[in-house]
Amino acid sequence: MPISKVEILHHIKTLKSGKSPGPDNITNEALKFGAPILVTYLTILFNMNIYSNSVGRIKLENKGRDIRIERGVRQGDPLSPKLFIAVLEDEFKGIEWNNNGLWIRNKHLTHLRFADDIAVFSDTATKLDKMLQTLDRESQKVGLYVNTTKTRILSNSVCQPIRVSLSKVQVRTIDLTLRVDSKPIEYVNNYVYLGKQVSFDMNSSENEVDRRINVTWKKYWTHKEILKGNYSQLQYNTRR
Repeated sequence: MPISKVEILHHIKTLKSGKSPGPDNITNEALKFGAPILVTYLTILFNMNIYSNSVGRIKLENKGRDIRIERGVRQGDPLSPKLFIAVLEDEFKGIEWNNNGLWIRNKHLTHLRFADDIAVFSDTATKLDKMLQTLDRESQKVGLYVNTTKTRILSNSVCQPIRVSLSKVQVRTIDLTLRVDSKPIEYVNNYVYLGKQVSFDMNSSENEVDRRINVTWKKYWTHKEILKGNYSQLQYNTRR
């Protein structure tokens, strides 16, 4: 008898929160949150039984013994990013960023997404702070977290603490530092997003060309033993 959507939804609802994820790094919170979207795909997956009798091996000098795969998706399985993107898509549908972002062609552009690489846009630091707090709060509901070690702020305006004169004797310092989970987010002059350096610098194009040349040379010297090797003694089989 095939597994039904009702059965899968029932078992997803009974999953305990706060448990460590398995090898696929998909938390129970993520499954619960994305259940309305995921249930169709999970039903197909379970009924196909594609992991029945699947095994893996660790290969060093020799192939190791068979290891039974009993749960989770395999490394490189195309289903893994699809599950992640489906959950993230549903999460963003619940985020209300109305009247935030940048006003472009009669629409508010709030963010860009490529898998888990997210760029959030705002015209003020105050609005950006609220957007980041909302994103962090909604992400934690599905077991995801903002990686503050990789998050940066790129601004075309003031990004340092400023002093404002309230009167002749009163001066107030406004701290523009934004924080996520109490951790400060660093302001930068440029940032590499999806392989391209983004900057407000007038010479950003020239800087990007220089950066790519430097990256290429670093890769070259990393593999210099191969690229500069002497292969004159190699014999080639050619067909005539």
